[in-house]
Amino acid sequence: PLAMFCGRGALVLATLGTGPVLAPAVMLRSVFIAALALTLSTFPLLKTMKAPIAMNGKLLGEQLARVAQPGELVVAIAPEAGDPVAVYYSRARGWVFPPGGGDVEWSKFVEDDATAIAQLEDLRAQGADYFGTAKNAADKQDRQFMKHHDGVIDHLDKTATKLVDSDTMLVYRITRP
Repeated sequence: PLAMFCGRGALVLATLGTGPVLAPAVMLRSVFIAALALTLSTFPLLKTMKAPIAMNGKLLGEQLARVAQPGELVVAIAPEAGDPVAVYYSRARGWVFPPGGGDVEWSKFVEDDATAIAQLEDLRAQGADYFGTAKNAADKQDRQFMKHHDGVIDHLDKTATKLVDSDTMLVYRITRP
């Protein structure tokens, strides 16, 4: 039944401009139909629009903004790998992790810790000063960074200074060798 009324409404809207003069009642009815269609099509999306999907990435970026000085570079992993929201909110220049571009996909973690550590060391060589990750960071294959790359965290514990270890994030000051 709903499809029938939607089809009828579309037909009414399509035939509105065919008459010589549009009556105010016809205009009011067409505005009402359009507003109703817009409102009803938005309701299913409300839950998604209000979900704090990138909140931990925003909080990570704000934490990086508090510790980073002007000109320092950050490396960040938002809750969704490849999402630059944490770098954006850090108000600093930097990279998402894992680094991507070209043939490399931004939103997937590499298979092993050795490759990930090599990527991190390459960013350190390019001048990275801070590394931050949301503890719920995951890639497109639903692999959690904290579990999949626990070797990277161990490496950072040995080679960097841990600044923040909260329920939602880890932040390290990358030290130079």
